[in-house]
Amino acid sequence: MYQSNYEAGLRILDISNRENPVENGFFEPGPGSTSWTNYPYFKSGTLIVTSGKEGLLVLKKRSLGI
Repeated sequence: MYQSNYEAGLRILDISNRENPVENGFFEPGPGSTSWTNYPYFKSGTLIVTSGKEGLLVLKKRSLGI
């Protein structure tokens, strides 16, 4: 699940166990910024996040291999 949480930025959660969701990624635009919406559906792995302060942010998902 991809959540844009106003002051907490973008949070990526594994909800395969809905009673115990696990955060497995996040992006915070910066101090004093807000995250409004996100669009994670590009085949390329690109994520778009909108921020009240910075505007449109284009991100690329990556695996840390952990």
